[in-house]
Amino acid sequence: MPLKQELVLGDKAVDLDRVLKDRRNRRPIQYALGQADFMAQTFWVGEGVLIPRPETELLVDFVSRRLRQLEEDLGISHENVLLVEVGSGSGCISISLLLQFPGLRALVFECSPQAARFSQVNAERHGVADRMELVLADFFQPEPIDLLAKRLFESGCHCFMVSNPPYIDAAEMEELQPEVKHEPELALRGLDADGMGFYRGFAAVLLGVAGKRTDIGSFSEAVAEKKSTDIGSFSEAVAKKKSTDIGRFIAEGKLVEFAFEVGHKQSVPVAEIFAGAGFQHVEVRQDLAGIGRIVAGRLIK
Repeated sequence: MPLKQELVLGDKAVDLDRVLKDRRNRRPIQYALGQADFMAQTFWVGEGVLIPRPETELLVDFVSRRLRQLEEDLGISHENVLLVEVGSGSGCISISLLLQFPGLRALVFECSPQAARFSQVNAERHGVADRMELVLADFFQPEPIDLLAKRLFESGCHCFMVSNPPYIDAAEMEELQPEVKHEPELALRGLDADGMGFYRGFAAVLLGVAGKRTDIGSFSEAVAEKKSTDIGSFSEAVAKKKSTDIGRFIAEGKLVEFAFEVGHKQSVPVAEIFAGAGFQHVEVRQDLAGIGRIVAGRLIK
């Protein structure tokens, strides 16, 4: 089919010139256009928010299949599941799942005001804002954990936690492509020297949900090193939660599922973090290139 020629004038010409200039400066095309495609949907993006990746679509597909399996195998309808996302960014993960499951509700945490704004705008644009509770907070603080406990206990729902957290270690940060360096470091650089501190944190939270205690490695030291917030006492705070309803949540036999995106060299050690802490059915899912990209599992009593 022959290419169609079109004369570009006025504002369109100015915009095209700006986009080309941005590309010469290695600025991501998604920032220049103000949008990115993900799961056959368009999401607004801009400076201060992570650009949705094709690899993350694998996480959405996995969670979608798992939600259907829960209903087929255990009789758990998605209406009885609370989707919990940590680090929503543009909101592409939760919003994509809410679009697929009309009865699903989400509790979403984001610590960046800029990213939270994009999450909210995208939720409104896609018509799911009434089913997505967006909380601007560092998830590893007592207040967000208490809110999670409250929402789970009040609703009586099962919990499905998802996240594409920062997981790049310090050495790899130095080797990133110029385009990626335009994106917020907060959404890229992981905790701990190996970049896997967030997964240790998630393990601590979910074990707190189950009323369990475990050795989660250097998580407490990792969070203490974060300059933006003081959450060094989080591990102790979780262990001391005696009055919260979150322990009763698991005692009632509710299910806690999780699925996290991981770095290309992290699937085995991240899986070991959760398996070693007592999580059940821990598994790794690979992408089409055979690289482990998702670590998933569950807790149930």
